[in-house]
Amino acid sequence: LLHALQDIYGGFLDPQLSEDFVYYADVVFQQLGRYVRHWLTFSDPMATCQLGYGVGAYAPGVEKGAAGHYRCAWCAVVWRCGVVWFARSDEGRAGPLQVCPAWLQQL
Repeated sequence: LLHALQDIYGGFLDPQLSEDFVYYADVVFQQLGRYVRHWLTFSDPMATCQLGYGVGAYAPGVEKGAAGHYRCAWCAVVWRCGVVWFARSDEGRAGPLQVCPAWLQQL
């Protein structure tokens, strides 16, 4: 995540970032959808959420425990669902999202 977005939104803990990213994805799909068929939406969300927002070992180094981990995971799922909808509406494909089984137990 760009540092500026971490500063503005507080990173992946703010649902507004997911909503804004889905809007951004819509614009990108409208402009490039006919040229690009495969999209990657979120690289390694488990590491980002657990280690970046749970224990703080990865960037951005936020230590919010399980609450930060699951809040980030929720935002990642919202982000992913919105992007998949746009990709499929344009006959594209969005790459898989790694989902930790523990997330499903809590969601």
